[in-house]
Amino acid sequence: MKNTNTSETPAVNLLIGAIDILVVSLAIYTTYYLIKVIDPLYVFYFKQKTLIVLGVLSYIPAFLYFPPLLYQRIVHVDRIVERTFHLILLYIVLYAAVLTILKGDRVPYGFIGSLALISWFLLSVERLGLRSFIKRTRKKGKNQKQIIFVGLPCHFQNFYQEISDPNYGFKIKGIFYNNPESQELTIPIPYLGTTDQVTEYLQKKPNIKAVYCAIQEGDQSDTKNILRYCENSVVRFYALPVYINQLKKSMITIQQGSNMLLTSRKEPLNNINNALLKRAFDLICSSLFLFTLFPVIYVIVAIIIKRQSPGPVIFKQERSGLNGKVFTCYKFRSMHVNKDADLVQATLNDPRKFKFGDFMRKTNIDELPQFINVWLGDMSMVGPRPHMLKHTEQYSQLIKEYMVRHWVKPGITGWAQIMGLRGETKELKQMEDRVKADIWYVENWNFWLDVKIIWKTVWNMITRNEKNAY
Repeated sequence: MKNTNTSETPAVNLLIGAIDILVVSLAIYTTYYLIKVIDPLYVFYFKQKTLIVLGVLSYIPAFLYFPPLLYQRIVHVDRIVERTFHLILLYIVLYAAVLTILKGDRVPYGFIGSLALISWFLLSVERLGLRSFIKRTRKKGKNQKQIIFVGLPCHFQNFYQEISDPNYGFKIKGIFYNNPESQELTIPIPYLGTTDQVTEYLQKKPNIKAVYCAIQEGDQSDTKNILRYCENSVVRFYALPVYINQLKKSMITIQQGSNMLLTSRKEPLNNINNALLKRAFDLICSSLFLFTLFPVIYVIVAIIIKRQSPGPVIFKQERSGLNGKVFTCYKFRSMHVNKDADLVQATLNDPRKFKFGDFMRKTNIDELPQFINVWLGDMSMVGPRPHMLKHTEQYSQLIKEYMVRHWVKPGITGWAQIMGLRGETKELKQMEDRVKADIWYVENWNFWLDVKIIWKTVWNMITRNEKNAY
């Protein structure tokens, strides 16, 4: 949901901009002295005050292009950090361009690179601190946005659950709908009257800032009157399509050409820029690993596997990938060759595992050949773990929305894995929880989420915090 406090936003952005300028100045000041301490011979062709002034002047257009999001009613932390990264990237490009124009080949690129990291860190801390302060302020009852609902309570249940969080600062005064005797009030807000009484109520309550209306057949006349009044009284009007609730799930709007459509899920990776960014990251990471460390690891692992268990070094298995397409997944073989490899999951004390194979599974070394799958484009560094074909066939019949996890490429690691949802699935609920986590990833992907998952995976491997890895 986008922030609709347009009257408040300019003043708030001006205040945040002023704080940003102080932070940017501190970042330049800090970077300047850090470099002087680390390398006393480093040559600056600009005075410190000049660097600060030019830095601030370069920051202002970047700030105007990427205004802060933290004052929006509903915005998540990763979105704030991502926006800050884009802001710093543009700022550094502009700053480097200004210094290049002024000094040509004597630009302090070491200073610029260090400044980018320090600025991003300091601004992210500032943004998150301000966001935390705003949420606490709203939770205490300040900066409230008073709103009302118009329509049957059943049509507002999902919407109410989302915006009723006190951190968001919505104060729902009540609801108007017809035939209250035949319609149960299913959300904990006051009943205010019938739909033809809304405009009279708004006239008496000038502090109401927005009306959320679930338009029903037979209420069009009242709805038009409410809309007309809102537009003439600087009250925001929002319509919730009633048929969304008939589908029993939330919907989102997407733009196709000049048309607005409703769909069941967000798919960030349907955006070509996001898809290209993820693929570029996959190619860089897989290439760096495959052409440096992997040959050495392969030789060592191959020797040990051959000494402990006869058979191939690489285990190949068909698994379900993007859009349900079947691909060949590569792993270091961790079990003795057996006829149940494509049918039965590994268990805690599985007799099929040999000693080094058990170690590989606990440390995830057996997954390393999947970097080949990433390089080939069948998999990604991060995504839902690919399942055996038998499991896809089985669970797609038992778990609704199971196939949604195949809307993105499978990954070497994923959100479900770092949440501890991995390993053997003895009960159906274990797989249901895993699928929910995978779908959450599909709907909430962003680059920094991938970075977070990779870091958490590496950390779990280092600390051996993977109790279900067997």
